Order: sequence, then C-alpha cells, then structure tokens
Amino acid sequence: MGTDTRNIPLSFSYNERLTFRIAPVNKKIMSADADWLLDEEMCMTPEVGISMLLPFIEPYMKHEFKFDEEINTMAFSSVKALIRDLTQTCDILEKQFNNPALTQFKDQLPLAVIAGDAAASIATSAGKAERNKLLKENLPVILRFYDDVIDQLKHYLKDFREDGFRHIAITTP
Repeated sequence: MGTDTRNIPLSFSYNERLTFRIAPVNKKIMSADADWLLDEEMCMTPEVGISMLLPFIEPYMKHEFKFDEEINTMAFSSVKALIRDLTQTCDILEKQFNNPALTQFKDQLPLAVIAGDAAASIATSAGKAERNKLLKENLPVILRFYDDVIDQLKHYLKDFREDGFRHIAITTP
C-alpha cells in the first residue's frame, strides 16, 4: 500500500463531534446502573458510520436499526461474524478491486470523506469510471479505516468478556 497519511474520521474515545458511536456494554450499563465507557467508545461521523459500517451491521440486528440516539445492541457472537464479514470484504477489495460483487459496496462509500471534497467533486461530474479510479487510488485510506475498526472490535471481544460484557451498543443521531 501507499504512504497516504489521510484518515477517515475515527476516534477511540468519546468525541462530541463524531456522533455514530459503538461501545461495549454489560447489564449494568444497559440498566443505567453504571456509566458508559466513554474512553472505549469508537466514534465516527454519521455519514461514515451509516455508509461504511451500517450495511455490515444491519444483517446482525435482531430488530430494525433505530436512529435518533436510540441504543441498538449486538451480541458478541454477532460481532465475531461482523469482523469476519469486514475482513473478507477488505481482502476482496485489496486483491480483486474490480470484482462485481463489490459494486454496491463501492457505490455507497462516501467519496468526499475518503478522497477529499475537491477530488470527489471532480469524480462525481466525471462519472462511475472516475469514481472507481479515485476509490482505487485511495484504497489505503479505506483499508486503514476498516483495519482500525476491526482491531477495536477485536479489543472489545478480548478485553471485556471477563467483566460481563456480552454486547456492543451502537447509537447514531
């Protein structure tokens, strides 16, 4: 991969500007008998969370995903499957960028966030081929984002199970 140092906005502790949030939760937190683990929250903009993660999250939700700061929970067993799906998609993206199975996934990626507003504006007016070219040029930025998300989810599974954590909570405006 290249040496691009740009990043998709992602924080691993509470950030009031980044309002799509994921955090490990246990029964005490869910019943409001304990505070949220703000230092463990994974935060991103709603645009990033909705376009880059929600399509992977929704299949594992027992109910329709709720917005407006409602709490959505996902069992750790589903988080394992989510990690698997994210990893497989990244592998295909890296090794077979033009695979037709990725078309819908690539179409929903937020180009302005990934490549910058100016580049996205040019690509949008030029069409799908230019958009794909820009996504491919920014593949290290995309893969770095997903690698960071996967690492944080693995951290939740590994380091919180012993303390009675069995779910992650996902909230968004």
